[in-house]
Amino acid sequence: MAMFVGGIGLTYAQEAFEELSQLVMKHRGMIPDQVDRSMRGEAVILRVLEQSGSLTPSQLSQLVGLSSGRVSSLLKSLEEKGLVRRSGDEQDRRNVHVVITESGSQRNQAAHSMMQEDICWIFEQMGKAQTQEFIRLCSFFVQCSGQRFQMRVKQAATCSTST
Repeated sequence: MAMFVGGIGLTYAQEAFEELSQLVMKHRGMIPDQVDRSMRGEAVILRVLEQSGSLTPSQLSQLVGLSSGRVSSLLKSLEEKGLVRRSGDEQDRRNVHVVITESGSQRNQAAHSMMQEDICWIFEQMGKAQTQEFIRLCSFFVQCSGQRFQMRVKQAATCSTST
C-alpha cells in the first residue's frame, strides 16, 4: 500500500523511512534518561577514554565524530562530575590530555553492565531466531551505510576537483 505525499507515491524504502521515523518519535519518551544522556556524548567519551587512555580533546573529537565545541562542553561537564581529569603535556604545555578517573571508569563499567543486561533481556524476549535475524539485518544495514558513506566521499572529492 503506497502512501501519497503531495500526490507523489512513495517507494517502499521511503515508506519504511517514514514508518521508522514515526515509530521513533512515538516512543521517544520511553527512552530512559540515562540512555538519552549517553546518546548525547558523555558515555561515548568515557568509553573511548577507557579504551584509549590519555587523549587530547581534538583526538577525542575525531574519534567520536563530534565537533570540538561539543567535546569541550562534554569534557567540562565530565570534569565537574569528577569523571575525567585534564592535565598539561609535559613536552608541550599547549597540549592538554584527558584521562578517565577511577570514578569515571566505575561509572562507565556500571553503565556498560546495565546496557548489556537490558539488551540481553530484550533479546530473550525476541528469542534466538529473531535475535539472529535482527543482528543479521543490523550488520547488513551498517554495511550499506558504509557503502553509501564511501559513495558520498567519492562524490564530494569529484565535486571539489572539478571546481
